[in-house]
This record gives sequence, structure tokens and C-alpha cells, in this order.
Amino acid sequence: MANEDLDEYDQYNVRSITSESQLWLIDQHLEEGSIIANTYKIIKKVDITIVRDSTIITNSLFIKEILYKNNGHWKLRDATLDYMHPCEYSALSSPPSSYNNFRILKIFIDIYYDDFGTYRNTYHSLGGVYIQLGNMPFEMRKHLRNHFVLGFIPFGGCFKDFIHPFIKDMKQLEKGILMNIQGRDCWIIAGLECITADLPQGNDLTGVKRHNAIRGCRTCLAKENATDITLDIASISHYHHITNIQFKNIFTALTLEERNNIAKEYGLQTSLPIFDQLQWERHLQSPQDIYHIIAGKTLKLLKLMITMLSPEGERNFIREWKSFEYPKQWSKLPNPISHLESFMMSDRIRLGMVMPFILNRSLTINCLKQQEMDKLQRRIKLNRNQVINAIIKCWAIVAKCSQLTFKISLTIDDRIELERYLKKEREALVELFDDFVGLPNLHASYHLSRHVRTFGTLVNTAVGTKEMVHRIFKNKVPHTNCKNIEFDLLKYYTTLQAIRHLSDGGIDPRNLQHSVEFMNLFQDFSHLFKDWFIMESSETDNKEFKVCSPSSYFRNIMLRKPVSVRNTNIGIDTVSFRTDLALAYESFGYNSSLINKTCNFYEYASYIQDVHNAEVQCHLSIDDVVTIQVADYGESYAVIKGIFKHKSNDGYLYPFIYVDWFEDICKNHNRLECPIFVLRHDDTYCKIFPLTVIEKVQKVHFVHDCNSRCKDNHNLENKHYLRNDFFFKVI
Repeated sequence: MANEDLDEYDQYNVRSITSESQLWLIDQHLEEGSIIANTYKIIKKVDITIVRDSTIITNSLFIKEILYKNNGHWKLRDATLDYMHPCEYSALSSPPSSYNNFRILKIFIDIYYDDFGTYRNTYHSLGGVYIQLGNMPFEMRKHLRNHFVLGFIPFGGCFKDFIHPFIKDMKQLEKGILMNIQGRDCWIIAGLECITADLPQGNDLTGVKRHNAIRGCRTCLAKENATDITLDIASISHYHHITNIQFKNIFTALTLEERNNIAKEYGLQTSLPIFDQLQWERHLQSPQDIYHIIAGKTLKLLKLMITMLSPEGERNFIREWKSFEYPKQWSKLPNPISHLESFMMSDRIRLGMVMPFILNRSLTINCLKQQEMDKLQRRIKLNRNQVINAIIKCWAIVAKCSQLTFKISLTIDDRIELERYLKKEREALVELFDDFVGLPNLHASYHLSRHVRTFGTLVNTAVGTKEMVHRIFKNKVPHTNCKNIEFDLLKYYTTLQAIRHLSDGGIDPRNLQHSVEFMNLFQDFSHLFKDWFIMESSETDNKEFKVCSPSSYFRNIMLRKPVSVRNTNIGIDTVSFRTDLALAYESFGYNSSLINKTCNFYEYASYIQDVHNAEVQCHLSIDDVVTIQVADYGESYAVIKGIFKHKSNDGYLYPFIYVDWFEDICKNHNRLECPIFVLRHDDTYCKIFPLTVIEKVQKVHFVHDCNSRCKDNHNLENKHYLRNDFFFKVI
């Protein structure tokens, strides 16, 4: 790096450094690559001191400044402006010497806190506090039963008073306690991993003033220019050791007025957050929640979009919204023009995934009100057609950004792409709409890159499932006595927990024996418990047909609802069908010539798949899009046209699928930048596979690439489809 790469002020600082013992710490950005040192090139270990105060180091190497990159320019900042290593503010206690031979288990606990207006009235709010064990695998963390209610804060109650017993227990767990786990004595150490909440409550828990104050972000000191693309987040972030000093200055003020003025200057509250009694970094362990951020941002954009539509635009939008090919597993969405306020957060996020496609089909220059079109033209200085393109591309950027934030795992390339799209999103929204300038939900996206570096992924701290638990209790309020609501909800919760414990074969400590009655009850009502709702169905629909699995990763494969082969439009007597079936048998080691020709087709299949040591219940039906790993091609996509069973020569029944392939033509849509595929109905590729080749069901979503011939329905001669690169599973 040349000296001229630094800003002028930093160049002067560098020239003024005369000590050969001073080094720079590089705060490396992902796009700059990683410095990897081979172990055989390491000569010796050296001690380097990071100086965060006025201490003068004379006899060793030291670091007083951090070299980092912001908006393409290298800069220097003081070493105090960085997060401390956990060992600098947190320390684990060793177990007593008498317990040294015991197994040590370390647990970290997540907390979620949210309020809701009990009677649709914010003046009577009830606060719900929920905890979860962060050590659980991701699949287990998505289960409702693994989210535990700590309690509800009653009307007029104080959060600090409510959480005090929990803090007391956590202090003891930080030191360690002896517990018997499955008949074995273990030394248990627990700590706080993260606290998540909506923007106002999250600020309260970290001791930062809310967003209606001078400063309102719990992670940084940004003020009125909170969405400025040149914002230098590293230099204005909140750091635990610095806010500790600021809190001391607040407490040492001589008068109440002086105390309030100092707190106002720092953007802090006048008292320490109660969680400071535990070992935690108040700004690093209170991440911004992507579930609230994305849902709030999408709702704002939806409202602005609907406001801009002319009567013709509303008609076009509703027509395409009704006819759009939504993913099969989605529930029906309400009319976004007339019922937008009734949208749940998951509804907003889902609509955001398909809005680019709906607008691409429906939005023309006549679909916007004239004054809105004129305002946009003056703002971005483009012609009318270019304004339409800019709106659609803005929606595509927002949708892609949402998809990246909800990825379950992130590679280095994914992180770089996420940072790039977060920046593009801020630029696009601020350029098009005044309402997004300084918006807290948009500003919070500045901190998502830091949260990724801290927690691995953003979904690790997302509250989607926690919000579902919260909504369950919120919807239960009308069925209570509406007096001691918090007690009614806790009775409801503890009763369900007791039933679940006994149904799983747990022991009632008062009887010290398994509750056979509850275990039998669970078996008798298995069909009721496994579904979300009760529906009438014929005897034929209820009948299930079990088949053998050729893979140890798939089990309990059940086929349902027989369908006549004549209704499938699949020719089972053709040479290509028999050849593909024989190849499917060969794929799992069955090389004999096939004797039986009869195939029984079904509409549905269900099975349990082992994924990363977790059991996943999967459901498959006709016209589902599945992901299949194909040799020499990698991940490929196909649509299920038939599910059938066939009896092998040894008498076993095996399940198979009949598919049509999506072929990638290596071309992207010019507006949406989604890859274009062709749906192949011919016999160019093998079409029959064992059901166990399926990697994922409904992992992807395909949308017809409509042209001018697609008026009321899709033109079936047009076999071009767009892969929805904005599609993801919210929870």
C-alpha cells in the first residue's frame, strides 16, 4: 500500500510516527482477501501490546492505531475504537478441585423480549420474555417446543424487577454449578449469548436512548445522516469500554440537570442496563434482528409503492397478483392494496420475494400517478421508461438482499455479496424515496456485516420462530378472563409443557412411574397431533402405502392418494420408460432385468430424511420443484410429474419419481437478473429416479417468463422460466 492511499490527515499522522516499535493492526475487509501464514514460516512468537490509553510503551512492540478501509479509502483510527476480545471483559471460573474429573458442559442462553398491546391498545401492553439454548443445532432451534417462556411482565410492571431473579440465577451459572445430567454428574457453566428485541426495547436493554432522541442506534452514534452512504461505521460505533467511561461521567455529575445533559450528549440513558451485572458486551451481544428489519423495510416500500399506483396501476397489479404462481406451500396472501395493515411479518417478507416479478409483468408508465412520476423524474433525472426500470430493479435489489440475509450458511463469497447488496440497497432506496432517508430499519443494515462476523450467520440471531411463539400467546388473550392475563397465559403454557412431558414418556415425580395413559392418548390421536388442522377426507385419501427405502438417509416413506396412470399422461409401456426405470434400479445396486411391469401412481409422498444429524419430515406432491444432485452437473432442478411404486424381482416395493428437467440456458433476465431456464418435456435426459435422490423439496421457486402472448393464462408454447433467486424459507 502506498502512502498516498491514505487520507491527508492520516498521511500526516504516519509521517509523524518515529518509533520503530509501533505497528498497525489491520481491520481486514473480506474483499481484501485473507492473510494466511503457513506454520513452517513462523520464526518465533512475539508479544505485542494493544494500547487503549495514554500508556507509553518503550521496550516492546505495541499497537495504537488500526488500519482499515472505508468506502474504498484506507484510514487510521485509534485502537480504542475497536471491540475488545472476550477474555478482556469476561472470565470463566474453574470448577473446584474436587470436581476436576467431572465432565464440563458450557451452555449459552439467548433472550428475546417483545411487547404487545393486549387489547389492540398500546396503553395496556404485556411484555413477553422468552429464552432458548443457543447450543442446539439449527433444525432443533426452529421447533416451537424448544422455545421457553420465562414469563410475562404485567401492566405497569418494571422489566428490571421482573428479570432480577433470572439475573441472580445466571450469576450463579456463570460461576458454575453441579448438576446430574442423564444419571451423570456434570459441572455446568452458562453464559449470556445474545439479547434480541425490537428497536425500542433493544435500546432499553443496552442503556441507549430510543430513536426519537438525538442518537437512537444501540450499535453506533449515527445521528440525522444515519443512511448516508459515506458513513464511517467503525469510527462511530458504540464500544463497551468507551460507554463504561461515559456512564461513569454521567454518574459523577453533581446535579440532575447536568446528569441529563451528559446523558443526552452521549445518547445514553441515565442508569446502567440490568444485564451489565452479567458478563457480556452490551453493544456486540444485542444484535439487530433481521426479521424485524426486513419486515419493516418491506412494509415501508409496499406502502410507498401502493400510494404511487394510479387506478389503472392498481387494476393491473391486482390482476397479476391474483394469477401469480406462488410457491405451493404458502398460504393465501390477503389483498395487499386493501388489507396491507393485516399482513403479518412473514406475509410481508414473502410478498417481497415475488414483488419484482409481479411488477415486471404489471408496471408500465401509465400505472403511476402523474404527480408521482414527475416527482421521481425530478429526483433521479431519468425518462419515464427508465423510472419504471429503476423501480423494478430497486425491488429486485431489496429482494436479493433479503434472500442473502436469511441464508442458513454463508461462505466468504456470500459475505462479500451480502456487503455489496446491502450497500446497493441503501443507495437504491435513498435515491428513489425521501421516506427512506434516515429510516432506522435501513440504517440497521449497516451493522449486519458485523453481526455476521460475530455470530456466523444472521439467522443464528433471527427471531422468526420466537415471534411465532409470541404471536401464539398474543392470540390467546381473547380466550382468557382478561384480568390476570399473565397468570392465565403461564397456566396455559405450563399445562402444555406437562402434557408434552408425559406424552413423551416422562415421569411424574409424584408417582415415579411412566404415565401409560398419556402415552396411549398420544398414539390414539397421532393423526390429530401431526397436522395443523382437521379436515374431512375420504377413506382412500387416508390410506397410506409403505414402501422400502434404498437409502439409509430416508425412512418411513409413505405414499398416499392413488391416481390412475391414464391421468398422469405418462407412457409406462414405452422403451424410454423401461430403460430409465432399469437405470434407476442400477443407481442403488440392483442390476437384474425387471420382470414386473406394473406401476402404481400416487399424488403424495412423505418421508423422514436425515440432514446433518437432524430428522426432517418432508412432503412431496405432483408439480413440486425438487433439487437433485446430478453427476457432472452438480445441483439441478426438476418438476415432479409422477410418484409411483414398482415391485422389484425380489418382491420389495420401491418408490420412484418421474420428472421434467429445467435446463439452464446460461442467460439472465435483463431487469431482474434471475437466470432463465427451459422446461424440457422430451426424453433427452433420464426422467426416472429413486425418490431418495431428492436433496431438497421446494428449495427453489420457478416463475414463468411471460411474454406478450401471455394474456389471461401462460402461453404453454413459451417454455422459458425464471429461477426466483429471491426465494428463501423465512422460518
